[in-house]
Formats: sequence, C-alpha cells, structure tokens
Amino acid sequence: MRKTILLAALIVGGLTAWGQEVPEKDKKEEKESPIFFEKPKPEWQQKLRYGGNFWLQFWGSLYIDASPMVGYEITDKGTVAGVGMAAIYQGSLGRSNLGVNTFSYGPRFFVRQQVYRSIFAHAEYELINARSEYMLSEALNTSFNQVRKWEGAPYVGVGFYQGRGNRRGSFIMLMYNLTFPDRGYISPLQFGGQNSPFVLRLGFF
Repeated sequence: MRKTILLAALIVGGLTAWGQEVPEKDKKEEKESPIFFEKPKPEWQQKLRYGGNFWLQFWGSLYIDASPMVGYEITDKGTVAGVGMAAIYQGSLGRSNLGVNTFSYGPRFFVRQQVYRSIFAHAEYELINARSEYMLSEALNTSFNQVRKWEGAPYVGVGFYQGRGNRRGSFIMLMYNLTFPDRGYISPLQFGGQNSPFVLRLGFF
C-alpha cells in the first residue's frame, strides 16, 4: 500500500514539474533581442565644425569659389578657431582677356565668435597665391605679365546664420580688408566694386 502511494506521488510530482517546464520554443521567445545603441561621439569630435564658402558667378566673368574650412569650438560661448583653404577659379566670358583660366589658392586662418543669437563676428588672415594683376599691390601695374605671387591680408567682419540654428548652418558675411588699398586679393565679390575694401561671402559652417 505504501509503495502504491509513493509511486502515485512520484507520478503526480513528475507530471506537475513537466507541466511547469517552459518548452524550448517558448524559452527562445522569452530571450530578449539584443539592443544596439549608437556610441556617443567623443566630446572633441562633437566640437568639430565643417563647411566652407561657396559661390558660382556667370555674369561678366566666370567665377567659382569652393573654399572648404574646418574649425573647433574652443569655448562654450560660441568661439570657434580654425583653418580654411581658398580655392578660386576665374575665367573670362565674352571678349574679355582678363582672367582667362586662372586658379588662385592659399590658406586662411580664422576665429569666429557668436555675438547675439545668430549674429557672429569673424576675423581671419588670408594668404593667396594668384596672378599679380589680381593683387591690390599690383593694381596700378598695367603690364599684366601674369607673374604669380603670394600676398596676405587680415580681414574682420560680421555675419549671421540663416535658419533656426544660432551657431550652425548657412551664413552670409561681410568682411573688411584692414590693409586696403595696399594689400589683398581682388575678388569679384568685393562689395561695391574693386575700389572697395568690403568682401561678401556666402557659405555653410
């Protein structure tokens, strides 16, 4: 009798344990799928800024300005310091012989500071290698011997970002050549003509 009761208890316990055991299929379903989170960028990468000046002009002469720039936010108050590369192509349209297939280039070193909301101040030193007739120091020289030379000039200016952002995005900027009329690159984007120290710039940064 005891053996019968013990055997019955073992059978009932086994059935109960088997009924409570989760099937292998259900176990797999219970396992959570792995979630992959994008690793946040290091702080120094978050402070890097990329962009440049862009301009394409067809009236009067062909002018292409595609000058990249990279900067780093050195303070939390919107101060950015960086370097750029002037890459400018000029060519003539129509009967003009001035500016036929000439490429100007050189480094730019700049500091940009947010002033109020989307308004910023900008200072830079531009060093350009170009044909001599495109330099202010050679503006009165009528020989047009096409000799290339380096010439640098400091600029200061003010601009503002367009759109919702206060520190990033497309911008428009007006620069002033501090060494005008003695030194500097003569650009078709000089605001008011070649006899003006102001230069207009458009870009994204």
